Amino acid sequence: MTPEQGYREAERRIEEAGQKNLKILNLRSIGLTELPSEISQLTNLEVLDLSSHSSREDRRNKLTNLPLEIKKLKKLKALSIACNNMVELPGILTKISSLRALDVSYNSLASLQDTLLNFPHLEWLNMESNCIKSLPCSFSRISSLKNINLKNNFLTLFPDQIISLPKLENLNLSCNQILSIPQSINKVQSMKVLDVSNNHLRILPDSLFDLSNIEKLYLGGNEVKEIPQSIKNLSSLKILRLSSNRRLVSHFDFIETYRSST
Repeated sequence: MTPEQGYREAERRIEEAGQKNLKILNLRSIGLTELPSEISQLTNLEVLDLSSHSSREDRRNKLTNLPLEIKKLKKLKALSIACNNMVELPGILTKISSLRALDVSYNSLASLQDTLLNFPHLEWLNMESNCIKSLPCSFSRISSLKNINLKNNFLTLFPDQIISLPKLENLNLSCNQILSIPQSINKVQSMKVLDVSNNHLRILPDSLFDLSNIEKLYLGGNEVKEIPQSIKNLSSLKILRLSSNRRLVSHFDFIETYRSST
């Protein structure tokens, strides 16, 4: 499908959505390089999918920006621009304060601007597989966030900004280059799932095991030597993954020790 054909197909779907007053619009993998301005007509739209998940190159969307007209989607709750050619978040997104879920995974984002601050209701944010090295200080002010995926980026430090998020439940920092977890991690008492697998962790702070509500903890693929005895404090823990920690003396000995202490 050529870019022109993709554009025409998008126009057709937008027109149909308008006629039927649809709340969900799928423009996924149709070879889009530009979103038609007619999108502004869909003022009742709640979900917009502009992602690409096709193995065929001619079907991939390759958006680098979004049109100004998208600001008229005042009821939009979920937006996916995953697998496009974004190098920065489109500034026009600041005009859509209704967003609750945003997927910008598999792009080429190197940094995040203060754009995200304009989403007072944002709960779910997927930034997997970008080029992000750090988060802006202002990230700590997105207090509504519950789920954050930063898997497979270029983080070398655990983002301290995350510590201040009062509702955070699910955090994925796997497949980065993080060296340590801060002692202040115990401030995130809302945390239920933490994935820091496949990093370069060697020492786990005791404070990590003060997260009384955590149910799933993924620590595999690091360089951890030992697990603190304070792990027995995790009364809600259901899943613990420790595999592929070559420095860990004995995975199985640890499990037996843990069982006997609980």
